[in-house]
Amino acid sequence: MRAKSCGVLSVLLAGLFFVGCESAPTAVEEASEAALMHEVFAAKADQHLPAATRQELARARNATARYHDVSKAEAAGYVDIDAFVPGMGYHYINFGLLDCTFDVEQPEVLVITHGPGAKRKLVALEYAMPTACGPAPDGFTGDADHWHILPGEEGAPDLWTLHAWVWMPNPDGVFASFNPRLLP
Repeated sequence: MRAKSCGVLSVLLAGLFFVGCESAPTAVEEASEAALMHEVFAAKADQHLPAATRQELARARNATARYHDVSKAEAAGYVDIDAFVPGMGYHYINFGLLDCTFDVEQPEVLVITHGPGAKRKLVALEYAMPTACGPAPDGFTGDADHWHILPGEEGAPDLWTLHAWVWMPNPDGVFASFNPRLLP
C-alpha cells in the first residue's frame, strides 16, 4: 500500500513539475488532474463510505468531467443563475433536469469557482429535486448523504438539495453543504 501511494505522489509531483514547462492544460487534462488530486487527498475521507457509494461518486466524476470546460456545460443546458454562495461557489443549473428523478450521472446543478485570472473551475455537483415530489430522495447508496431543503424564492418551488464535492476535496466530507477551503 505504501508503494502505491508513493507512486501516486510521484506522478502528482512529476505533473506539477512539468506544468510550468508546458502550455496550458486542456479541459480533459484538468479533469484528469482534478480526479487524481481528489483520489490523493480525499481517499482517506471517503474510506468510510460503502464501496457502492464510492463507485457512484466515480460515475458522477466520469459523467461530469467534460464540464471542466464550462462552455461545454453551457452547451449542455447549464446556465449561470448568478447565485454565488461563500463556501460553495457559483451555481449553474440545468432546468431540463429538474424533475422527480435522482440520477448520479446527471446532477441538476454544477458548482463552479473562479480561480486565478477569473478561470472558472468545476468543484462540486449539486443534486436538486422539488419537495413536491415527496420525501427526501434516497440518493447515493448508504446513509452518508443528507438532503436539505432550499426554500424557493419568488414563486420558485422548494427543493431538496445535496452537494457532492467530487472535484475538490472537502475536509468536512464529500456530501457536506459547504467547503471550508472556499471560505474567506
